[in-house]
Amino acid sequence: MRTLITLVLFSSIGLCQDVPQRLKNAAAKDARVGTPQAKESTQTGQVRLLFNSVEAALVAGNTGSLSPLFAKQVSMTLRGSESGFFSSAQALTILKNFFSSRKPAQFSFSKLNQAAPNPYATGRLDIVSRGSKESVQVYVSLALQDSAWVISQFNIY
Repeated sequence: MRTLITLVLFSSIGLCQDVPQRLKNAAAKDARVGTPQAKESTQTGQVRLLFNSVEAALVAGNTGSLSPLFAKQVSMTLRGSESGFFSSAQALTILKNFFSSRKPAQFSFSKLNQAAPNPYATGRLDIVSRGSKESVQVYVSLALQDSAWVISQFNIY
């Protein structure tokens, strides 16, 4: 009987020694949830989703889907077209006009900076205009507006 009690006592001591470490690990995990790192990770995911949406819209030639992604004021420079600061509705119209005579052939972002406060992406866009293929550089930068990432700058050089 003494052997059994001794065995149970040593077994429970071993388990109890493990508890503080488990609590420490859980506390550290819970602390990370509200940390700037957790917030940054969420923002990085949102930024990546937005860049993926821009990439998909340009590949499909569907610039209309970019409408909800624009900031209230967008800085825009388009090769051979408009340049300046525009409202989101104006930016969409300018982009639609630009692509009305140019059809995207291939596009992907080649460089991504997803880090706040200035996420941006750039890549090469192949377009077909009047039967000839042309390659242009696309630059998109984001800003945080009303707790959401939006396109603040859209350039095609």
